[in-house]
Amino acid sequence: MSRLDRAWLGLALVVVLALALRLTGIGWGLPAEGRYLSWNPDEGTFTTMLYHMDPYRLNLNPGEFGVPSFTPYVLAGGLVVGKALGLVEVRPDKAYYVAHLEQWGRVFLTGRLISVLFAALSIGVIYALIRRLYPQGPRGLPFLGAALLAIAPGHVAWSHYLSQNPLVTFWILVAFYFLAALVEQPRARHYVLAGLCSGIAFSTNYNALMLFPLLPLAHVLAGPRCDGWRAWFAPRRLKWLLLAGLAALVGFVVVTPYAVLDFPTFWQRVAWVNDNLSGGLESMGLAETARRLFLDVLPAIVGWGPYLLGLAGIVWTVVNRRRRRPAEWLGLAFLLLFTLAVSRSGHRLAVGRLLPMGVIGLLPAVGLVGALWQRGHGDAETEGRGDAETWGRTVRWGVATLVLLAAVTALVPALAVDAYFLQDTVRSDASAWVQTHIPRGATIGTIAEPWYFTPDILGLDYFHPEATGGLYHYQVYLYNDDRLRDSPSDWIVVASQELGARFEDSAEPTKAAFRDRLASEYRWATWFTLAERLGWAGPVLESQPALLGSLWPAPDVWVYQRIAE
Repeated sequence: MSRLDRAWLGLALVVVLALALRLTGIGWGLPAEGRYLSWNPDEGTFTTMLYHMDPYRLNLNPGEFGVPSFTPYVLAGGLVVGKALGLVEVRPDKAYYVAHLEQWGRVFLTGRLISVLFAALSIGVIYALIRRLYPQGPRGLPFLGAALLAIAPGHVAWSHYLSQNPLVTFWILVAFYFLAALVEQPRARHYVLAGLCSGIAFSTNYNALMLFPLLPLAHVLAGPRCDGWRAWFAPRRLKWLLLAGLAALVGFVVVTPYAVLDFPTFWQRVAWVNDNLSGGLESMGLAETARRLFLDVLPAIVGWGPYLLGLAGIVWTVVNRRRRRPAEWLGLAFLLLFTLAVSRSGHRLAVGRLLPMGVIGLLPAVGLVGALWQRGHGDAETEGRGDAETWGRTVRWGVATLVLLAAVTALVPALAVDAYFLQDTVRSDASAWVQTHIPRGATIGTIAEPWYFTPDILGLDYFHPEATGGLYHYQVYLYNDDRLRDSPSDWIVVASQELGARFEDSAEPTKAAFRDRLASEYRWATWFTLAERLGWAGPVLESQPALLGSLWPAPDVWVYQRIAE
């Protein structure tokens, strides 16, 4: 078998590993019989955007720009293909999907499979990117980068969702490939492709904005050192840089055309997103924000071992001028810009939003491993036999051990994520209990309107009683004790979030009295606990709160019955 064949086989095996981790539990929380709401509430954003479109009247305006248009357009294309293959029904009629919940689930499943597809493509792109960044590195270096991305727990988790995050990560990696090509071989096509992919990335998610400053940085890095700053202003290369900027603009506008055609709505939503993500620093403080970013969210994305290797790789790249390649500055600049951009987000820092940052952090990690391996290999070759050869062998074994340990710290939480997706049955089990034990016509109280953490049947029956025949009556209390006193329900169903952080954050002045009345006038009928279902995966996920939070858990559901007078 030739070296090329072995390379393709190795890459294929890594892609198979990535697919296995991302397809396991892919049906978690999908709409199905008795369940209308997805357990990931963010997924509904994209179906809402599809409802706004009317392709028969040439209206492709999604009407919502909290997320740019690439993901809903790709979802629409996937649904068209699925319909042509007879796999999913596509109709602009909510009533149809309420009556056919399996088809509604297939709409969401189509989006999740698109995320898996882009995740698998990302494996190939990071392989090619590392080959370009470190052409003189060990032959196995691109496989290492691909494998670390394949088992990155945050990437595994978000590839299970209909989400823009795996898609924007793909486009950022593609843009990085052409940016690195621009630095190494400054040609017009590399400028244009780097700009175009940056624009498409920005049209996938706004956190790709940090790519745009990298275009002039790559332009500067590509200049011959002997020419100094004059090379930056060479007419031909300046023209190429302008072409890159134009290509970025075209990439964004072509994919999100209604940013121009419906500019007032677009700007209003972008301003709202900016305000929503920038208010966390004041409430948490800089120290807690830094702790959450560097000791919680980023390690959850790629695993503690690869994350620490990435930090060490950043230091190595900065201080080791002899071995540093100019294109390596691109990754460091992106990480710095991303850090500055999210530093004001505070408690809104999340695995999904920072997914590209964590993945790009793998590049210096891989670069460090390659440099250490070559140092051990070089010592053995240059010094001949004896102590130098023994030292070189020791270094290589040490590097291999370090990589193995780092991979384990990523693979274990990645497997825990899959275990969660397979074993999280709190909402469905609670739903079955409610239908079995609470008689039709009873009044059920909830803290808020049914959402992702409430039993399935309550969401379906509350929002679409025509699908269930109107099983129950409802009272929504919002922690208001007066409402509970005046209109007590027969049963109350509460998720643990509602008597935890959400309770503390509520501004309702009677919330303490509400909780006391709940304890005195209702008895605990039953409860459903996530921890007892997860087994070994539970402690692993609980040790990484940001990773667990990105799984949209319903840790506990409690059912209370009113005490008869």
